[in-house]
Amino acid sequence: MKLVVLMLCAAAAFCQAAQADAGLASAGVKVDGFNIKIRSSPTKAKLAHPTSTTGTVRVVKGYAHGCTDPFRDDAGLAGHSKYVCVDGKSTATFVAPQPAIRFQLLWGSPDTDNTLSVYDTSGTLIDAISGKTLDEKLQISNGQDYVLRIESKTPIGSISLTSVTCCFEIDNLKFKPVP
Repeated sequence: MKLVVLMLCAAAAFCQAAQADAGLASAGVKVDGFNIKIRSSPTKAKLAHPTSTTGTVRVVKGYAHGCTDPFRDDAGLAGHSKYVCVDGKSTATFVAPQPAIRFQLLWGSPDTDNTLSVYDTSGTLIDAISGKTLDEKLQISNGQDYVLRIESKTPIGSISLTSVTCCFEIDNLKFKPVP
């Protein structure tokens, strides 16, 4: 079953320009089976901690070890908030505290080799989205920051973030439990 992305947020300063450049309709754009819309960026940070990792996964602040701060200066959070950075040849997995119907996260500068995989409660892949396809479909260059809100009819058990080279930066992960 495909996931439906209800919202995709770009950094506040780039929202209007991104919509004009990409010609995004109010209904959104289909990317890897996801429906994506652009909204405003977060104004608060909430550090997400991975449940398990392979390779090198760091909690950093600012720009460090090749990681790009996913928070924009115009949001007032850049350099002041910690976030998770998945280095090359690494994966971070986040398990929902209970089965979820949706989740939301800040995805900093999607790189062509970033992959976000979503799994059901038994560990079966529901769907995945790549940074490469995300940028190609939206026609927004890397260096932008996105807030994805992803919903599934199949209960979500976990998500994994994989980077082949460097880096996959995220924060503000929040799961919405099944009612």
